[in-house]
Amino acid sequence: MHVELMDFEQRVSSKMRVESGFPGFPQPEQYNLTKTEIEDYLLDKQAILDSAGSQRTQYTIMGIMIVLPVVVFSAFPQKDMPGGNWAIFVALAIGLCLAGLVKLLVKARINHRLKRMADERIDRYIEDVLNYKS
Repeated sequence: MHVELMDFEQRVSSKMRVESGFPGFPQPEQYNLTKTEIEDYLLDKQAILDSAGSQRTQYTIMGIMIVLPVVVFSAFPQKDMPGGNWAIFVALAIGLCLAGLVKLLVKARINHRLKRMADERIDRYIEDVLNYKS
């Protein structure tokens, strides 16, 4: 069974295409917008949302960040490592911290880019489209 997930751009575009003729559906003209402006905005916003990579890519990066300190620690004698016999757990803790830091930095970068490109008129229109009940 193949399930296709709809991303933000597809969800909004599909709703606009299917329900635009219904009475009471928000029209771009009411918000002083054109369809091209909305489509460009949705495309740019989706590109930013997708910039973190696929879930598989994110897990791969997290795995590398977790394992990297273990590999580095294995290059040195265990007695010289912080934690002595517990050095592997120290390395894993450092790796988990690195993975969390990378995740936070990626999320912060995405949020910063979304705030920079935000357009209140288009966001209001998109919100009204998504909240429209036929």
